[in-house]
This record gives sequence, structure tokens and C-alpha cells, in this order.
Amino acid sequence: MRPSRFDTAPTAGCAPIGPTQACTRIRRRDKVTSVRRPLCSLTAATAVLVLTAGLAPSSAATAGPTNMGRPHSRRTAAGLSRAAPGASATAELTRLRAELAAAAAEAEQLAEDVFVAAARSAHLRRAMDDLAESQEAARDHLDDRIRSLYMRGRADPIAAFIGRLNNPDSSYLARRSGLSALRTDAELVAGVTAESAAAAHLRRQAETVRQDLLARAQPVLAAQDRARTLLAAAEAAAEAAAASAAAADAAAAAAAKAELAAQRTSLDAVSRSLSMAVAPAVTARGRRAAAAERPVVALIEKHCCAAPPPGFRSTGRTITGIASWYGPGFVGNPTATGAPYDPERLTAAMLAVPLGTVVRVTTDDGLAVVVLVNDRGPYVDGRVIDLSRAGSRLLGFTGVKKVTVEVLEPV
Repeated sequence: MRPSRFDTAPTAGCAPIGPTQACTRIRRRDKVTSVRRPLCSLTAATAVLVLTAGLAPSSAATAGPTNMGRPHSRRTAAGLSRAAPGASATAELTRLRAELAAAAAEAEQLAEDVFVAAARSAHLRRAMDDLAESQEAARDHLDDRIRSLYMRGRADPIAAFIGRLNNPDSSYLARRSGLSALRTDAELVAGVTAESAAAAHLRRQAETVRQDLLARAQPVLAAQDRARTLLAAAEAAAEAAAASAAAADAAAAAAAKAELAAQRTSLDAVSRSLSMAVAPAVTARGRRAAAAERPVVALIEKHCCAAPPPGFRSTGRTITGIASWYGPGFVGNPTATGAPYDPERLTAAMLAVPLGTVVRVTTDDGLAVVVLVNDRGPYVDGRVIDLSRAGSRLLGFTGVKKVTVEVLEPV
């Protein structure tokens, strides 16, 4: 559980961040205290795209299922087209593909610096993983003992009364034994959690390394943000080009569609690896949570965002308030479910619904996004949801925005 957030809002006169010179003010409410080793698996799709972006472009891309970024991409592409009056849909797509390939290559190149730096501290990350794992195992053991003792204390009162009549000392002794074992377990957990001098030194080292990695990650996040905006615009331009394409251009349209899909996969791989590289220690529970969430998030992103995804329907319950989004300092932090936070996945934090709930978030200007709630927050009066960067981008804001949250349920 992450009890605080970075508040981000555009502000004049602040220092530029990253290659896009995006300007934000970040207010820190807490700090994270550990790092974990990276799991890096980059694809070669970006390199291929860089080589092919300058070639003669395909004239169209076939319209496929509504996917992540589609509502926002239409508005973005429209704005770019107005900036270049008279440009054909095909020419616009050509320009966007070239800019997208360059932005994605920049993001991947910058990310490589983070991965190399993280690899140098692999031994520290392994030590932090082991420490977190032992603490979690001890807490789980204590939870099991408390649950067992609680259930034992809620036995059938009539049977318990008869048992006490037959053997008045047995239940008392069993109860005392259980309480004694519980105190022993609590002491073991306290012993594991208490930081020895060596553990405290390890944590200080880990925090220093993580802050360095986060600083290196900022330009990557800025480049990723620009690439995602270009990708959304390119997908919208591909739809426009496909609408006017002749049958003879079907192969070129399919190639353009495949290129954009490969580019999205490449950007996703970089974001996922970056989140793991800068993350605090993630335990087996966190890895299981991430695996369990992956198919739900993939379904949401594939069918985002105009209506509930297949298999879900509205409950009729809505919540209105202010939406914010996770700042860049939270990349890789464990969410309430244990899964590391990836800013490019459609997830969110809420207090009003159970973890694992799927919700649809709509703005007053008609933009919508569907997200999976896997974290708790925001802890600011008036705010009802904290979106990932991918979610806030689709809703067209970088600070805060009034939204209506519609709670969905499985069919």
C-alpha cells in the first residue's frame, strides 16, 4: 500500500525535465526506501522501425478493434492536421511514423543507460529481495496464526460449554497455549522487521542507488510520453488513410498497421523493463499479483475505451470527483496488490472500491478510459481516483481533472 502521491501540475518558470522539456512541479510527501534488480527484455522492433520509417510509406492502415489510446488519438491527430492544412492523410501518417520511430528509439537508448546502471547494483538488489521476502513470509505466518486463533475462539458456544463442564481445564490451557504461541510469532516478526545495523546500512545504500536510477529514468519517461502521444496520433491517421485507401493499397495498409502494433509492443517492453529496473524489492507475492493482473489489463487495453470491455457491465454506481495521476517518482513502487507500478498500464488507485475492481472514468468533455484498480489512494480531500500516466494521457490532462467514475462488474 502506498499512502502518498506526487502531485504534478504545470507551472511557469520551472526547470525543464527530459528531452521533451516538459515542465512540472513535483511535491514529495514521502520517500521510498529500497530497490530491486532489473528484468530487462527489449525488442528489436524499434531498430527495424527506425530503418523503415524513412522509406516510402504505406497509404493506409486497416481499421482494427478499438484499442488503447483511440479516443485521445483522434483529437491529437486532428490538432496536428490543423497545424498542417492541406496535408493528405497519407502524408500525415508518413510524418507521424517517422517522428514516432525517432522518439521510440530515443526512449530505448535512454532506457539502456538505466538498465546498465541497475545491473551494476544487482548484488544489492538481490539482498533487498531476500530481506523483503523474509519479512513478508514472517508476516504471512503471523496472519495465519491469528486467523487460526480467532477461528478457534469462535467455536460452537454450546459445544464449548459442554466441553468445559467435562474438562474445565482443557479449553483454558489450549487458549493460553495459543496466545503464548501468538506472542512468540509476533516476537519473531518483530525480530525480522527490526533493522540491525547491517540492514540499515543496506537500506541506505539501496535508497541512494534508487534515487540515482529515478533521476536517470526521468528523460526516459519524458521520451516515452512523447512517443505514446505520437503513436496515438499515428493510429488515428492510419484510420483516416485506410478510409480513403484503394483495394490495391491493402498490403501497404496492413504493413502500416503491423508497424504501429510492433511499435506499441516495443514501447511496452521498455516501460515494463524500466519499471522493474527502478522498483524496490518485489516478493513472490508481488510477482503473482502482476501475473494475475496482466490478462485483465490486456483485455481493458485492447477494448479501451468507449464502452465496458467484453465480459463486464455497469453496476449503475457512479462516483464524481477529482482525478489525479501518479507522478514519475512512483515508477516501480509496489501497489497495494504487490505488483510494481508501470505508468503505461491502465491501472489506478481508489479508496471507495475493492482491489481488483474495473472502473470506467469519464470526463465532462466526453473522453473515457477503463482501468483496473490495483492500489489505494488518493489521500487528498476531494480526489476520488489516482490514474496511471497512460490513463491520464487518454483523458487529456497532466494535472487534475473532474471525472465521473462508473463501477463495472463481471457479467
